[in-house]
Amino acid sequence: MSNPTKYLFQAGIIVSLFYFLSSCSDEGKVIATVGDSELTENEAFVLMEHMGYDHNNKSEYKAFVKQWCENEVFKQELKENHPEQWELVRLR
Repeated sequence: MSNPTKYLFQAGIIVSLFYFLSSCSDEGKVIATVGDSELTENEAFVLMEHMGYDHNNKSEYKAFVKQWCENEVFKQELKENHPEQWELVRLR
């Protein structure tokens, strides 16, 4: 292998490794944020599948994200205003 070919081959391996490692550490695009809570696209897909939603259906996807946001707001309000009840919800 000639020097230029060798360097191109090494550069290709390094770039491939970089993309592989960055894709492994990336949890996905954040699609919703409420306070400190974030919902990533990957988490939404898993939760939707578990709950029987079809993540390819746009209306179900929007409804799920809206429901997630409302639940997060409720949990944060409960945590701030009623810490004793929050502990019960958190432990469930």
